[in-house]
Order: sequence, then C-alpha cells, then structure tokens
Amino acid sequence: MQLTGTLAYLLYAASLAIAVPLEKRDGSSYTSGTKANDIKDGVCAPVTFIFARGTTEIGNIGETVGPALAKKLISGLGRDGVAIQGVEYPASILGNAQLGKSGGPTMVDLAKQAKSSCPDTKIVLSGYSQGGLVTHYAAKHGAEPDCAVLYGDPEYKIDKVGDLDSSKVKSFCATGDGVCELHTFDITAAHLSYTTGNDISEGAEFIQSSILIGRPRIIVAGAGIAGLAFARALERGWPKEHPKPELVIYERSSKDSDREREGYTLGIKPESGLHALEQLGLLDAALCLSTVGCNDVPPLPTIWSKDWRPMLDLSTRAKSDNGDHGARSTGIRLIRYELRNLLMEGLPSHTKVYWGKGCNAARVLDGRKIQVEIDDGSTEQCDLLIAADGANSKVRSVLLPDDTLNFAGAVCLMGTSRFPSRKPAVLEHKWGMNLTGEGTAFLTFPVDKNTGIWALTYRSSQPQERIRGEEAVWRKQEILDEVRERGNMLQKPFNEFIEATDPQTLQVFSAMDKVPVQHAKALPAANIALIGDANHAMSPFSGNGANMALADAVSLASRLSSCTSLRAAIDDFDAESWPRSQKAINRGRWIISLFHLKGFAFLLLRALLAVVSVLVAWKR
Repeated sequence: MQLTGTLAYLLYAASLAIAVPLEKRDGSSYTSGTKANDIKDGVCAPVTFIFARGTTEIGNIGETVGPALAKKLISGLGRDGVAIQGVEYPASILGNAQLGKSGGPTMVDLAKQAKSSCPDTKIVLSGYSQGGLVTHYAAKHGAEPDCAVLYGDPEYKIDKVGDLDSSKVKSFCATGDGVCELHTFDITAAHLSYTTGNDISEGAEFIQSSILIGRPRIIVAGAGIAGLAFARALERGWPKEHPKPELVIYERSSKDSDREREGYTLGIKPESGLHALEQLGLLDAALCLSTVGCNDVPPLPTIWSKDWRPMLDLSTRAKSDNGDHGARSTGIRLIRYELRNLLMEGLPSHTKVYWGKGCNAARVLDGRKIQVEIDDGSTEQCDLLIAADGANSKVRSVLLPDDTLNFAGAVCLMGTSRFPSRKPAVLEHKWGMNLTGEGTAFLTFPVDKNTGIWALTYRSSQPQERIRGEEAVWRKQEILDEVRERGNMLQKPFNEFIEATDPQTLQVFSAMDKVPVQHAKALPAANIALIGDANHAMSPFSGNGANMALADAVSLASRLSSCTSLRAAIDDFDAESWPRSQKAINRGRWIISLFHLKGFAFLLLRALLAVVSVLVAWKR
C-alpha cells in the first residue's frame, strides 16, 4: 500500500482527536537498522509507532519484525506521517517471566512523552514475542494506545490489550508457532517467519485503517472551473485504500450554462491548463472541442496594425504543427461553457451539487471545523472548505475583508458577432489582435465559421462600472457607440464585427487582479483553502485565469491526497501556486502596457515585431 503520508489521516480523523493539524516538523529519521529514536529526537507526526523487540534481539527495535513494520509504515504514511521509536529494555530470556514489566514502564513513558510534545498524534503500540508482553503491560498501565499490532504474542487469545476494543487490535500467530499457539517458549521456524509472508503488510494496513474512522466532509463553494476540476482531481487522486471524502458543492448559479455570458473563449496553455486537463483525464476530449488548431484555423494569433496589415503573423508558423501534437505544444482555445460542461460530465457520480445555492460566509468553530452559511439561511459544517467562488468571492470577503481586487489599468468592451453567411475574409482563417498605437487594442477570437468574439480595450486611470445581461441589452446603442468612437482609427472589417454584435452577449468590465493568498499568513488557524480567481484573480490580459484555476485544482487535490497534515498540504500548495500565479498576474500587467503603447514606444514595438517576423519566416 504505497501512500506518501496521506492527508486521509487528518481528514478522516476530523471527527476524532486529529481535528487540529499537527505542526509540521522534520520527519522520521529512521531508514534501517536496529535502533529508532524519533520520540527522543522530538519528531512530531500524525502517527507514533512504538515497538518492543523480541527476546535477545539487539538495538531497541530489533532485527526482524520491528524494522520491517517500520519501513512499511514509512512507505505507506510517508516520512512525515509517522514517528518510529523502539523500547529500550533488556529483552533477556529471563525477562519473559516478568510478563512485560521489564520494558512496559519504558513503553508507557515513551507514549506519554509523545502525547505531551505532540498532543494530536495517534499512539500505536506493537511488539514481537516478548515484546508482546511489554505491549500488554504498557496498555494496562497508562500508555493509552489508539491501536496495537502483535506478532507471536505469548498472551495470544489469553488477555486483552488494555482497554482497547478488539477492533483496534491485530494479533498475528503463525501456524506452528508454539509461543502464541501453545504459550510455551518453544521457538519454532514458524515463530521466526513473520517477515516472510504478508503479515507485515497486513499489519501496516491495519494500523492505517484502524485510525481512520468516519469520512471527512469537504464543502466546495463554487461550481466553476476551479471547483469542478477540484472535485474530479480529488476523486482521481484519493488513495483507494481509504473511504472517499464526502464532497459537497454549492453553486449560486443554475446548472444550465448561460451561453450568452459564457460564450467567450479561453486560451488553454500547454504548461498549465493542458497539463492539468491531462491529469484530469480530459485532455483528448478538450482537444476535440478546441476552436483553433482545426478547420484551417491556426492555434497561434496574428498581430495586425490598425489597417489590418500583419505586423507579426504566427499563423503560418503553426501550420506545420497541426493536429493533436501541434495543439499540445501551442495550446488550444475552448468556449467557456464547453469547458464547464466537460468538467461537469467528469464529476464523480457520488458528488453532491446544490445548484442555485451559494455560500455567503464561513467561520471557524472549535476543533477547526468550519461552519458555512448558505444563502437560503441554512448552515452546514465541514472539515475542510474550498473557496472556489470566483474573483468576487463571498467567502474571501468575509474571512479576508481587506484582500480586495485591484484595478489593472484597462477597460474592456466585449461582444459576440453572428454573421448571416461567413465571417469577414481576413478572419476566416486567422485570429488575433490589432495594436493601433493610439492607446486602443482590438482583439478577435474564432468560435465557428459564422461566429466570432471581439473585445475592444483601452487604458484608463479609473475602473468602469460593469455592464452585462439585460442592462447591456437596453444600453446596446450607448455601448456600441463608445466602441465605434474608441475604435474609429480601425479600418474594415472592424465595423462589420460591431454591426453583427448580438446584444445579449455585450459586456463592459474593468480588468482586475489580486495578489495570491498566502494561507499560512492569512488563514493560519482555518481549514480553508482558496483556489482559482477566489485566490488570485487574473485580468483577461494575462490569458491565464482558466489555466491557473485548473492548475490550482489539480495541485491542491494532489497535495491533500499525499501530505501528512492539512497545514502541510496547504503550505505545499502555496509554495507551488503562489509563484506560478503571481507570474501570471505580472504577465497580465505587462501585456496591458504592451497592447496600449503610443508614440515612440509603439514605434519601437512595431520595429521589434518586424524583426521577429523576419526571424519566424527564416526559421520556417
């Protein structure tokens, strides 16, 4: 059973004493040999394994069962998941007559020391041969174990292990082992056989399963790209050896996609979004839905001037990289509702999704459980809350009221054009952007042969009010007049795009972004993780909102499935996510500056694009 210190231990035990995650310290120093002293060295882990060796074995953990079981636990739990400690006692032949008293008090002291320095650890007592007697003694005299595993126990079926329920005790007695079968000191081959079969593996599995009681409850706020991807990623990555968490998603919107509001396309990049989709098992399906890289539409854009003269044409470079291989290397574009539907179809069947119900607030209860307030007035509790409710996250606004969005310095007016026959000729097999050199940029994206998406952007010192939906419909003339005025330097087919605009798709919004959350600083005492735009809102200029949402979902799910503590999982997630998302935010700010250059700066850019164009043609 290969687990890397799975977080299952903390999450499953959220209903037990593991509700407060352990402090993350250096992991077990034990690798091999006859001695293990993690408790004495101050190691704190979710599980503390204390072992008493058999008669005449050397060291404090012995040479046979002890090392084998310790290694198997480290393999299953990870080095950070378990502390290994041997019991120092004589283990002499005469010691058997003391019925465990020769080492029992030491085992008790070790268990108490572990609990004192690491209150939330689970104590596992184990012994082989005479070590079984030591374990019985310790369990009766204050060690307070959570479970016990015995091999060749002289008191097999004679005595209980302290007050432990029988479901918390596993005792192995090999056929022909006189020590446990007949309660004699006749050492047979069977008594020496416990490391040769499956007993060690079964013992380790029993230890891991016996401390995992109940199912963790995870609430995901938001069924957008990040929330849906997280649910699938957790399902695929969660260790099969353990019961799966109860995962519940609350989404404020309805289940049916709003095709007008979600009809824009998203760039999915190879190093982030495509990689995440591959981890989710959805890459092939996503490639089939791409609006570029197929039907003679290249995956890479063209940069035009205001009169539609190419300043840099990357589309011809991409022709040699057609098909799936080319898409995997250059990226794809997906209509947002197509990506959302793909993720919805990939949801595990047992995942509960409550549509039309959003999460309004959250607070931390005693024991670190989270109480979530639903917008219908009800409340729910969970062991872990994933906030994936978008850039205007309600959860974030309550927990981190000062962590607000920042205006990135540009305003976008956007719509979808539906042409009765075909799109303008220049855009039938190309897409890209017009850089005017006058502080305005015009972007076009393909959907199909009769449909295209456009966006006009300009620099601004102040954000503009958001307009969409019914308000955009009745303000259609006002919005389109502004588009025409700001884009008056653009030549045909600019006006064709504007005239063919479906008013139901019109939007006006400001480019906003936000510095990523560092959970250890912002939410150190809460079992809450923010992902996607709720964590680090991206301006559309970064071209990375969906990419970062997918990458966050896969990254966090992977760490929750493989870390020893919730804090360790979130810290590891931050270490990977923070620099990645901050880089994307910085890229968005840089692109805003680039798209809206004027005067001499724009002339320099145009000269640079000309040089790049020559190099591209030469390499082709």
